Amino acid sequence: MSNHPLDQLDANIPDEDSSNTIQPPLKKRDKIRKFFGISKSLDKVKAKSSTQSLTSQQSTLSSVSCQVDDHRNKTLPIAKTDDVSRSVIFPENVAKPSVKTALPGLHERIERTDQLLYCNMLLLQDSVVSSSFNTGEEEVTDDPANASQAPTLDKVEQKWLTKVKEDPVAQDRMQWLVTKMVEAFIANTTKDSSKVTEIIALGPVLQEEPYRKLLSSFIVDFDDSRILDVNLLQGLVQLVQSASPGFLVSGDLIKILSLLRTHLEGTHQHSSEHLCHLTLALSRILDVMADHKVQDLDRVMEHEPLSAVLSGLRGSSDPYLMYQACYAFQALQYVPDDETVLQAVLRHSTGVVDAFVKVSSVMKLDLGSVLEGLEKLQEVAISAFGIAGDVCEGVGSLMDSGRGVLESLKEGVGSGQKRPWYPAVRAAHAFVQAGRLKDLKQLIYEAPCRQDPLFQWGISQLLGEIAVDSVWTVATRQHAIDLIGLLYKEDQEWGRDESVKAWMVTILRMLGYSSGESINKRAHDLLQELGLDNTPRAQHPYPLRPLLPIPDSSSILAKVQGIPYMEYELYKLRLQRMEEEQQMVYIPPQAKPSFHATDDELFPLMEKVQEFLTSDRQVMLILGDSGAGKSTFNRHLERQLWIDYKRGGPIPVFINLATIDEPKYDMVSKQLRLHNFYDDQIQELKLHRQLVLICDGYDESQQLVNLHSTNFLNQLAQWNTKMVITCRTQYLGPSYHDHFKPQPLDRYNTKHQDLFQEAVIASFSNEQIKSYVDQFVQDSNARQLLGQATVWSSEEYMDKLTAIRNLLDLVRNPFLLTITLNVLPKLVATQQDLTYLRVTRVVLYDKFIEQWLETNKLRLQSNNLSNEERDVLEMLLDAGFVEHGIDFQKRLSDSIFKEQDGHPIVQYTHLHHRRTWKGEFFSPDPDIRLMRESCPLTRTGSHFQFIHSSVLEYFLSCVIYSPDCTKGEFNPQGSPDSTATSTLDTNGPLFTQNLLKEFSVIQFLSDRVKESAWFKQQLLSVVKLSKSDVLAATAAANAITILIRASVPFNGADLRGFRIPGADLTGRQFDSAQPRYRLDRW
Repeated sequence: MSNHPLDQLDANIPDEDSSNTIQPPLKKRDKIRKFFGISKSLDKVKAKSSTQSLTSQQSTLSSVSCQVDDHRNKTLPIAKTDDVSRSVIFPENVAKPSVKTALPGLHERIERTDQLLYCNMLLLQDSVVSSSFNTGEEEVTDDPANASQAPTLDKVEQKWLTKVKEDPVAQDRMQWLVTKMVEAFIANTTKDSSKVTEIIALGPVLQEEPYRKLLSSFIVDFDDSRILDVNLLQGLVQLVQSASPGFLVSGDLIKILSLLRTHLEGTHQHSSEHLCHLTLALSRILDVMADHKVQDLDRVMEHEPLSAVLSGLRGSSDPYLMYQACYAFQALQYVPDDETVLQAVLRHSTGVVDAFVKVSSVMKLDLGSVLEGLEKLQEVAISAFGIAGDVCEGVGSLMDSGRGVLESLKEGVGSGQKRPWYPAVRAAHAFVQAGRLKDLKQLIYEAPCRQDPLFQWGISQLLGEIAVDSVWTVATRQHAIDLIGLLYKEDQEWGRDESVKAWMVTILRMLGYSSGESINKRAHDLLQELGLDNTPRAQHPYPLRPLLPIPDSSSILAKVQGIPYMEYELYKLRLQRMEEEQQMVYIPPQAKPSFHATDDELFPLMEKVQEFLTSDRQVMLILGDSGAGKSTFNRHLERQLWIDYKRGGPIPVFINLATIDEPKYDMVSKQLRLHNFYDDQIQELKLHRQLVLICDGYDESQQLVNLHSTNFLNQLAQWNTKMVITCRTQYLGPSYHDHFKPQPLDRYNTKHQDLFQEAVIASFSNEQIKSYVDQFVQDSNARQLLGQATVWSSEEYMDKLTAIRNLLDLVRNPFLLTITLNVLPKLVATQQDLTYLRVTRVVLYDKFIEQWLETNKLRLQSNNLSNEERDVLEMLLDAGFVEHGIDFQKRLSDSIFKEQDGHPIVQYTHLHHRRTWKGEFFSPDPDIRLMRESCPLTRTGSHFQFIHSSVLEYFLSCVIYSPDCTKGEFNPQGSPDSTATSTLDTNGPLFTQNLLKEFSVIQFLSDRVKESAWFKQQLLSVVKLSKSDVLAATAAANAITILIRASVPFNGADLRGFRIPGADLTGRQFDSAQPRYRLDRW
């Protein structure tokens, strides 16, 4: 049998140069010394008394978890070796170490990546604790690194967490920064070492999606690299090790394992440094695979080739490389493959199964069970002659004589048998990762396999990694150095093999040149005691670095900080909109698919809209009569979408089209600027987010274009949107679909019809009216106009609505129902028999406006006003507050139609508009302000409008005719040739404006005709006047349309020669004997 270190990595590979591998013990020792750069004075050091000890320390660990900078930790005093004892080294278990930095204030800029990591670790830790508390269960994990002492937060951390938890946007921003850093790293084609170390540090706090993307990026980049990139390799391994439970899948690990094997096959003739990095990476990946119980590793494709590759390292004279190869091979034994040979070994002894389970109980930090399991593994390894007698013989010889690492590798690797030292070293690593340093010390001294040089090599390296890692406190790092010295000087079983002693000295030398003055001095003092302080430093290629350090610079974070963080702005917008749109009484509307659909085809409108939002369609048109509830539904939809909003999801944007200047161009950006978004933020949303545009009032904006097309929505490099747009039914012509249908990217695609759908809001049913009334009587805000009056019950309201003729049919319109419920108690107060009460739409508006003004008059009288305001109020009261208020609103509505062509939104800023017609209604003068604030007007910033467009139209109808006009103040607007020329106002809206498109104005005036014979007669006079006066044509067309809408018959009337251009004669009643004339001839 060959004595070369790696001859038996694979029993099937022949020994090509066994005759040249046997070396005398002295020459082997000299060879090891030469590799590590150690002089022969080491023999003198070994001859010193074993009772001589290292430097002492009396302090204990001073911190629950460590700080990043050494100056924040207290250094242990340096003492003579006589004072040291095992009890003062690692005296207690501590919390799992973590990076700590200064915590940022709420919404402060995070400048460094370690600060971002610290913040996210605290949030993650808090969420895990909260989840465990809520479920009453302890978190279960297969990853020993995730099993730790319960962390203790200091007061600063607790205070910071409390503040941040109260602000979900602050929490979201921290995770957003991490996600954006991942995206920036992936997009960067040059991934230097600083970028790799910066992004890898964030591995433990990544959410699953960005983690999976980052892992895929590393795998692809590593696969594509022609020359081994050590930084990329170390980053890949550390990313795998930091995976949260459930983030990794077997395919990831097998792919990485295959890449490592390929690189090993191609680099085994190259530098030892690359070989060591690859075998170290291989070991750590195999560790993770064992922890994750990977079951589908193919023996032919991966298992056996890996064994062969490791066997191919037999020619190396590097003990460090040989140890890593041995470790990797043992790790491979614990990764199940698709055959059951390894499982057969376990089935031959229940002791092995029980032992492995007990070793795995390190995850629960049960030291007793770990030691018991290792003892059974040791016994089974020695006694299982029936499976591999030669292996057990090799184990026995190691136990008895403590053979060197080189000989142990030869005898302990090639058989395929699991050795106890590997799970023992894995347990030691798990204790360190969990902060269980006291238990680590006990494991080192009590492990049954502690005489095995492989175990000793691994433990020495682990202690060196603790000492060099600045994440631990200085005291803890010094303890690790002291324990190396104690084992070296006093432990009779430790370091019988020359290479273990040499490795311990090499570790101390590396520590002597590590960062941190206190660590350097501790290592130098120990080397001085060993008489090795003057030995030249070896150029060892393998630094003691368990994890990649976080770089001082944070270049990726700095780049990401330049990206507008939208979630905070969206959060503010959400709060603002939720506060502005407080829903009072709301009944979900029903709708039908088209004008011609029957009531049997009704569906809940909200469900249909939600279905639209999840479909491929781009535009949904919602139609309805004035007051049908279109705007109310839009606000409710926006509110619901904000309630359901998730980070990164579709953003609801409510657009009152009438408030946007020229919405046919850049409509979305204009609306976002109204919400105080900057241009760079708007660009970020345009490029990366989807918006749900809720466009309200297409008719009120007086548009005749396709807003979807003119704004280039859903085109290349343009806004990604879903559009819900509403419009009055009467505003549209027969070809209205062309105003809303999206134009597809491919204009020759005949399937673009599928991008559009519509719905028509249906009138309230009796059940909906009853539900609305039930809510109304419970909502004090909805019935604010009732003042101190006694509130009716729901049953009383329904009785009155049913008793008054035609009223129930009238209030199937939601806005009209709201008005009716407010005015109905006063309207019927003096009526004994409700069957004779005739209520029309215009009567309800009359009472509503009168009651609104009366209520506000009382409000002003009870308010604390200034002396100037009190004088103004007295003046208004003397002039008749209600009458003056009606006149104020009539003049305002008349001006809106004259000056703005009926556009309902008035924008007023005092500096720009005080000398225009707007100043008469919106200036801050006390008399104007008090009256304006008493009217049914709303204000949003500098925009003013009536609470509903129908109120504006009502007041325009009052300019033409209102009940007080019968007192002699009103005369029909005839021609100058009329006998009433001295009283006619040819500048009034009946003469000057085409009212044929103002359907609500026509409806209000038709109601006036039904209640006033005088008004009807005046309108007939205007129609007749048009026959002789061309100037009366517009007034005549308006008049006859009003009369016909009021069902005034024209039987026997000869209308030839009358000028009524464009008049709406739909529903006219003419004598059948009369000829029908073309409208353009009348």
